[in-house]
This record gives sequence, structure tokens and C-alpha cells, in this order.
Amino acid sequence: MDFCKAFDSLDHQILYQKLKNFKIEGSSLQLLKSFLVDRRQFVGFSNQVSKVLPITVGVPQGSILAPTLFLMFINDLLTLSLSSSAHAFADDTTFTCSHSDSLQLGLSCSVDLEKIHGWCVLDRMTINVEKPHFLVFGKPKSKICLKLGDDILSQSNNTKLFGFLSDFK
Repeated sequence: MDFCKAFDSLDHQILYQKLKNFKIEGSSLQLLKSFLVDRRQFVGFSNQVSKVLPITVGVPQGSILAPTLFLMFINDLLTLSLSSSAHAFADDTTFTCSHSDSLQLGLSCSVDLEKIHGWCVLDRMTINVEKPHFLVFGKPKSKICLKLGDDILSQSNNTKLFGFLSDFK
């Protein structure tokens, strides 16, 4: 799975609560807040300039803190009570699930995807629906159909895991 505009989408209020869950409080929390507040943006094009608007979501990319704040934000996604194992690298997250019975596998994965989708809704994160897919190893006796919210995930024979392309044809 891949989050849409991952670093640009972090809701500051949700992030502050998650930082408090890590016991980051007081002056440490105020320091991190000062890193995020009072940022503004505008667009200029062909002698035209938009209004200056405040930035209320996202972390500054290119900063040393951005990846750390992002990982702290998604940390509770990786600790959801799932049948799957979760593995994250930056904004890419992989979930693996196994079962000898393909019907039970499909059911377990579907329940996990409902929980993952619920987390995304609650934390205001969006999965890039063009990227998530699943692979099935072995010979399933029945077709597996998996959905993330209203989107049907595609089945694939290859995937990129942590920067490496793996082909399982």
C-alpha cells in the first residue's frame, strides 16, 4: 500500500495527539508544534499571485524531522490487531497474511483490510488506489477478491518490496 501525498497529508491535530501518546509533552511538544505552525503558501503564475493561505496539514519535506514524524503518525497502523504482519518502509506499507485454506485466507485479509480502511478514515489518510495489490502464493482453490473501502484490489504476480522487484510467475 502507498499513501497519497503521505508527507503532505498528516493532520497536525491528529499528529499532536499521537505525539502525546509517545509521551512527548511540554516544551518538547511545543518545539515540534513550532516546527509546523505558521507556515503559509501561495501560487504564482504569469504575473498572477494567489492569496497566501495557512498550511494546516503535512510536514515539510526535505527536513530531517519529516520522516520521523510520519513514522510516528502511522505507528498505530502497524500495531492494529490484524491476522496479517505489517512491514513499513517510509510511506510504503506491506501486509502479509497466510493460511492453508484459501477461503479463510480471503476472509482474514478482508477483515484486516476493513480495519486498515477504518484507520485511514479515522486518521484522514488516503491510500493511492492505483498502487495497492495482492499476491497469492500456492494454488488457491477459490478466487480471492479483496477490497479496500469501495475499491477492489488487483491481484498481481509481482511486487516491489522495499525497493526490490520480486516476480512470482
